[in-house]
Amino acid sequence: MSILKLAKEGSSDDHRIGNVFTESSYGIDRISVTLKEGVQLNTGSYVFLLDDDSYPVVYQVVQPYWFRPSFDFEESLITIGNPTADSRIQRYRCACTLVGKLTENAVSPPRNPVKPFANVYSCSPEIVAKVIHPDSDWTAKLGTNPETDRDVLIDLNTLVRQGLIVTGAQGTGKTTGLLTLVARAMQAKPPARFLLLDWTGEFASMAGRKDIKVQVVNWERLATTVYENVHEQTKEIMGPLVGGRGTKAFKLLSACVDQCKNDEQFPTKKAIVSRAQAKAESMWPKAKKEETDSIFAIVQTTVNSCDEILAEEPSLKNTLTVEDMCMKFTTLHGIVVDFSYPELGLVPDDQATKNMVATAVANAIWSRASTGKGFGCIIVTDEAHRLLPEGGSREDIGAIWFKLATEGGRNGCPLWIVARRLALVNKTITIEAQQNMISFNTEDIDRHRIESDLGSDFAGMLGALSPGEAMVKSMGFRIPGQVVHVMFDSEIAPASPPKAKERFTRMAKESMD
Repeated sequence: MSILKLAKEGSSDDHRIGNVFTESSYGIDRISVTLKEGVQLNTGSYVFLLDDDSYPVVYQVVQPYWFRPSFDFEESLITIGNPTADSRIQRYRCACTLVGKLTENAVSPPRNPVKPFANVYSCSPEIVAKVIHPDSDWTAKLGTNPETDRDVLIDLNTLVRQGLIVTGAQGTGKTTGLLTLVARAMQAKPPARFLLLDWTGEFASMAGRKDIKVQVVNWERLATTVYENVHEQTKEIMGPLVGGRGTKAFKLLSACVDQCKNDEQFPTKKAIVSRAQAKAESMWPKAKKEETDSIFAIVQTTVNSCDEILAEEPSLKNTLTVEDMCMKFTTLHGIVVDFSYPELGLVPDDQATKNMVATAVANAIWSRASTGKGFGCIIVTDEAHRLLPEGGSREDIGAIWFKLATEGGRNGCPLWIVARRLALVNKTITIEAQQNMISFNTEDIDRHRIESDLGSDFAGMLGALSPGEAMVKSMGFRIPGQVVHVMFDSEIAPASPPKAKERFTRMAKESMD
């Protein structure tokens, strides 16, 4: 149906919800609407008025509010317990921001300011669909628009080219929303490919589905990366135990570990100790035997008593090099690297070590994507503050993450960030991706961060969202930078550990038994 016909049908008196009214000037970008008695609109709703040529100019509600003048006698009534709610002296108003003028072939800004007292009409679902749906043949469905119950689609070209931020407080639905978007992007034509860095074990539910092919890999199964780290980690662990890096015992230990690495062998207790005696004699050929025996004894005793040193060479069955992992994207839609627990116990289970592995994986993806036009992979990290903390320098965080945020899109490997606490994530990186933001209900401090980056209109629309609802600001809608209210579908539920109450319930039952 033509736009003019939709506008004509939608501009009858039955659809009029109020009029433009303000005590001062009438502009273009923002209007104030006073609603008819009995009419109320939700944040995110769409309304329109007619331009001189009868095409609809669409606005979005960013702040509905009650207005009434203040009277001293009413305050006196309140103090004695008899407040008045006289509807004759109260008005329901909405502050609305411009979406655009909808014509047959485009959506563009109107040229003339709004006329005083112009009639305002509610947008039909058909008009909303024409305003928000991207003009693209490569899209993914996010969910539905609660005001119209129409599907909301987003342009994948934009999300790949510019990156994405997903944020929201715990329990607001951000992980479910992300998994829905990822799963549907994997089912698009052509299917998008993903590397998902999973710090809490919530992405494992993506594996095992028939409609997408996803493999979960424990972070310690990235054999090459872990193998390169385990030798240095062994030195880090043993340094203080043998008296410090300046001691002869540490020099002997370090030489033995380096020899294991040269021989492509893990630094197990047996591998280190078996080399230590001969290595001591070769390192200090002029020393007395008692001295070399003493140095050897320190290393032998310390290594054998250290529980963090491997007792046996671990099995590397089902491991991957980062290069092998890149090759798997030809047959897989996605790989989840699970950082939530150490499967092999090769290296310390600390954030710094995990970040080194994540950085090595990201470098491999970048190397493959930036040198070949036939490869693309979207890198997603949840709990982004663990990997990309606010205040961290390029040296601390790793230059690759800044490179992915700034240049990844044009090379087919953009960075998608998931943040429970946006205020804890590196601002330099988030600024690069904030052209596309999915924001569920957020904490006040994070809302202040969003307001400073994206403005008060968007931040003000976040406070009354139910779980599963989000405000999505994206260049991937019909209007670049448009904000759309979305109730996300639940395509895939995140894998979750037992809830707190369940844990204590189990303990109570065990104590009774």
